[in-house]
Amino acid sequence: MTGVSVILPVHRDAPWLTPQLAAIGSQVGRPPFELVLVLNRTTLSLDAGDLGLPPEVSVKIVRADQRAGAAYARNVGIARSTGELLLFCDSDDVVAGTWIAEHTKALQSADISIGVFQYLSTEHHPNDHPSLRVPVVGSRPVASGGNCGYRSRVLSENGGFDEALLRGQDADLSLRAENAGYTVALAPAALVLNRRAFGLAGVRKSYLDGTALWTLKRRHTLPSVSGLELVRSLASSIRHGRGRPGALFAIARCSAELAGYSRAQLSHVVSVAIRGRR
Repeated sequence: MTGVSVILPVHRDAPWLTPQLAAIGSQVGRPPFELVLVLNRTTLSLDAGDLGLPPEVSVKIVRADQRAGAAYARNVGIARSTGELLLFCDSDDVVAGTWIAEHTKALQSADISIGVFQYLSTEHHPNDHPSLRVPVVGSRPVASGGNCGYRSRVLSENGGFDEALLRGQDADLSLRAENAGYTVALAPAALVLNRRAFGLAGVRKSYLDGTALWTLKRRHTLPSVSGLELVRSLASSIRHGRGRPGALFAIARCSAELAGYSRAQLSHVVSVAIRGRR
């Protein structure tokens, strides 16, 4: 069994895979590791010898074509990994130079490690939010599938990523594991530069993120804001967001949460009415 496995799902045509592979191959201070590339319904045909990785890196290329989805691809990668420590990243991001070493260090004293994100600055889209971001649900930090690490037993004992969820499977797994008593550590130097979706794609992603956030709060009985607070937040985003980059994304995310709240309230009212007529 190797010490570390890096699981990297590859979807569709993966136009930014090359810089991510270069970043993984040039890690500093890393322990020996294997790279598990999971090809999930992609048109790419990859050969381990053509990836530009150092010869000492063991590479597995695995097909996962039964269905499309990050949770399914990651679970296939888990099944084919041999490491005691499993690290996860995405094909359209770029890991920092000590990413493997930092997660490995965090997992020496914890079951789950949570990395941090910063938006990748490009020529057409300079980074207007340079601060580091830790994924959270409510006020609880969660392990994002694009930047996290697990001890392998945590994944086997908790069933891996829930493929029934359309979104937020990574945060769901993190919350399930933490609720079961597994320990979590923040790895503040395990940095990933991630690409931000823009235009309609960004709005759609933000709406789906808001929907997933509401679902996760309900599933894990986490505190959530009231309908009135959601309305105020939405109104504030609209009022103060004019001309600000990313304002539409905040509006879409808040709208999704409000829609989830409204559906839940309507369901409750209908349920009460049905019980009252019996």
